[in-house]
Amino acid sequence: MIPLYGIRVGIKIGEALQGMWTVIYIAPTARVADMIQSKLTEEGFLVKCRPVNMSKQQFEILVPSGELEEVQEVLNLILHP
Repeated sequence: MIPLYGIRVGIKIGEALQGMWTVIYIAPTARVADMIQSKLTEEGFLVKCRPVNMSKQQFEILVPSGELEEVQEVLNLILHP
């Protein structure tokens, strides 16, 4: 019974974490999105990319809400060296 409870808790935590992502930037191309994702990942941040509109090829860069301020500082250095 205890292991089953642990699994249920893990699933609920995972589901909750999925909803805690914030869009930090909209990249104009896949190439820019990949570059930003790579550099933020190298700095140790969790990063997701997803297409905004396939006809315009824009991509949202998402990060965990709890890391927003730290990521903003690093992103500013990436975009404005």
